[in-house]
Amino acid sequence: MQARFTTFALAVALSAAVAGCSNNNGAPTSPTSGENGSASAAADGTTLKATAPGSLEPSGRTVVDTLRPTLRFSAGRGKFNDASLAHRLELYQENILILSTDLSTGTQDYTIPDNVEMRYATVYRWRVRAQKDNSFGPWASTADFVTPNAPSVGGGPVSGGSGPVGPTRSISFQEAFGIIVRFHNEARWNLGSGSSREDRVAFLWSAVAAIHYGHPVWNPAGGDPGWCVKDAGGGRPPSDDVLVRCDTRDAWDLIGGAGANGYSFHQDYLGRLSGEQNVYPPPPSSLPR
Repeated sequence: MQARFTTFALAVALSAAVAGCSNNNGAPTSPTSGENGSASAAADGTTLKATAPGSLEPSGRTVVDTLRPTLRFSAGRGKFNDASLAHRLELYQENILILSTDLSTGTQDYTIPDNVEMRYATVYRWRVRAQKDNSFGPWASTADFVTPNAPSVGGGPVSGGSGPVGPTRSISFQEAFGIIVRFHNEARWNLGSGSSREDRVAFLWSAVAAIHYGHPVWNPAGGDPGWCVKDAGGGRPPSDDVLVRCDTRDAWDLIGGAGANGYSFHQDYLGRLSGEQNVYPPPPSSLPR
């Protein structure tokens, strides 16, 4: 009796195993990579079947005419239909990533914003790839460009001069303010709606450079190295309307409505700047020539 029960149990187990094998439909255990994305990556690490974007401009170390150029490219495309995809763009200064941003579907250009610190006469590299949801295609070949040299001339026909400059001296805020206003008026700068932020920073740096170092036209009596410009720290761009004492960090806002028509000069004391803000002399290359 015991032997017949054991034989019957073994037969039932074998029958169930055979039935299980006959019901296997051969479905894959993981999804294959497709245009809509997949958790499995291709050999190059991509998870989206799409072409790399192309026609990146500027490229080839072209010297651009602004610190905030517009980066343009032709969109990456899905390999099995022509649907547009979103993109990821990265910008590097040397080997340091300074910008990574997602561009919405249909966007094929991007202007570098004011909150990204950009330097004059510097090589920048950038690249872009297509993406959809959490999947991404291959990067385009990296493009590079060079930012322009720092401006070194005034905004109008009175651009500089030559002659002696007096020794270092102490310049009061009122005298410094007067030099800045005179430089604006006589060199015919326009800081209104037709100006860019780079234009306004160039004006302030040139004016403060004349105060800091002295200048044969705008400050022939001699410079005061106690006057500086500043930025707000954290990679933010330089201020275009604030004058600062280098040692005490006392600061004055000089221009109301900078960047808009109807702007005006004023003397608005801001107090002493907080520690995260950077205070520094304008570069000598900013001096009007």
